[in-house]
Amino acid sequence: MIVQLRKIATTSGDSHASSAPSAEPAMIADQMNAASLTPPVKPNRRLRNWIILANVAAWTLIILAIRLIFF
Repeated sequence: MIVQLRKIATTSGDSHASSAPSAEPAMIADQMNAASLTPPVKPNRRLRNWIILANVAAWTLIILAIRLIFF
């Protein structure tokens, strides 16, 4: 269940205001329409995998170049 909190106005004669422990305005929960939520963004796994492979290849070439030059 998805709920959305909204502030309600309180007056000095309201019983909610006297029972609230903090000075913040009282909050009530309302049901929220799930259709109004934006869908989560899917990560682009293919691009991430290509970047990881390119990183591995680059480090391998760097290590090979260092071994060829210095050893």
